[in-house]
Amino acid sequence: MNSSPHSSEQARWRELMDRHLLGIVTRDESRELEAILARSREARADFRLRCNVDAALRQQAAGQGDLVSKPATKPKRIWLAPVLWSAAAALVIFAAGVLGLRPSTERTGDGVAVLSRSADAEWQGEGHAAGAVLRPGMLQLKSGAVLVEFYSGARVVIEGPAKMNLISASEARLDEGRVNAHVPPQARGFTLNTDGMKVIDHGTDFGLVAKAGAPSEVHVFSGDVEINPTGHAARHLVSGEAVAMNAGNLQTINATRSAFMDEVTLIDRSIERLQVWKAASAKLNSDPAMLLHFAFDDATTRRDARNHAARANAESGGAIVGGTWTTGRWPGKGALGFSGESDRVRFTVAQRAHEMTLLAWVRVDSLTHSQNALLVSDSEQPGSLRWHLTCNGELRLEIARDLGRSYSDWEAVNSRAFVKPDRWGQWLLLATTFDGKTIRHYANGELIGSGASFTPPSLNIGTAELANWRGDVKRNLFAAFDEFAVLSRAMNEDELR
Repeated sequence: MNSSPHSSEQARWRELMDRHLLGIVTRDESRELEAILARSREARADFRLRCNVDAALRQQAAGQGDLVSKPATKPKRIWLAPVLWSAAAALVIFAAGVLGLRPSTERTGDGVAVLSRSADAEWQGEGHAAGAVLRPGMLQLKSGAVLVEFYSGARVVIEGPAKMNLISASEARLDEGRVNAHVPPQARGFTLNTDGMKVIDHGTDFGLVAKAGAPSEVHVFSGDVEINPTGHAARHLVSGEAVAMNAGNLQTINATRSAFMDEVTLIDRSIERLQVWKAASAKLNSDPAMLLHFAFDDATTRRDARNHAARANAESGGAIVGGTWTTGRWPGKGALGFSGESDRVRFTVAQRAHEMTLLAWVRVDSLTHSQNALLVSDSEQPGSLRWHLTCNGELRLEIARDLGRSYSDWEAVNSRAFVKPDRWGQWLLLATTFDGKTIRHYANGELIGSGASFTPPSLNIGTAELANWRGDVKRNLFAAFDEFAVLSRAMNEDELR
């Protein structure tokens, strides 16, 4: 039944909606809001408007200099009077028409390739993890090797040091480095440029070398490659042939396949990296501060997550509810995927601490809720923790505190927006530390936000959930976890890097 609400009820539902959008609504308040929405069409319409306005203003502000993603020492409790909501709605309409803001439509993808695999890759400038969508622009690899799969179907293994400028799904320029390219029939015409030479592939395997102050080289391992030297006629090379561009002239050289890393070798190196991780993981498990460590590398038939911390007791593991086993960061490494609203891991960290590090290797598929749970304590007592990703891709830590009110208060610090759609689908190292005074957020070893916090008597996780929350508001995270750890000390930036 739809009813016309009294002004007191209208004021109440607006207060509850504000608390919901700020992520500070309690379970009882959430039930109250749901009851109001169930019986009032006007309340439902108001709620849709508020959600749209909130999302649009956050998106617009994020594009104007992180106005909503700056770290804050407390949750921003903002109540907007009806006239201000009307003004805000008008602002969104204005922004949509004048500034090109389209909250309800998806941006057209502009990727040209994907980083499929990497082995000991160290980047100059912006780094990229396996699974990253690559857009036109420069890739600068200081060392290591990566496999890049172009949308056209061409695949190239790049060995560092290297500089490659991605131009389109079927063209790139190699300024420095060594590349082994495989071009299937569907990608014929794939082009690699370098100083003084354009290499057009007609369905083959070839290697290309570019180095400052040295001749560029083309080695054909199979098929047919067309070379267009600047100022010279085009020339075709076939399997077993190779040339070097020296002082503007092509010179015949021996084709050497062994001088170029192939995909099999890259995968082997990736597996070697897994062994390095296992050794480092064992060392970390022996840290006296390690309280909980889920490596998710157990047999995929298990329905529990083993706590690998050296000092863990037999009851400190996690109970897996839903979830599916999947491949982790390397071949042979497991991960646990969460794709439904029921998926979670239930666990208990009984020890209290005055400092803490929360660490997770996560591959995010989407951020559908205002708050998407990484870790949420069942308890709302002072010192309890909630670790989230916001819908804007900000990392957020909340610590419960008692201000003498009837509802729980949460001290919160957000990072800048980092887990944006262009980083969905790739493995990210997310970490948050608290040293008793300051909350610091990290992503892939980089500090992405910090803020002062009150000092709780102690931090308390207690019984908690990974990737979900037992409350009435949906906060489940659509993602896969390769690793999750809790330490009773604040790790430093060098350790995280």
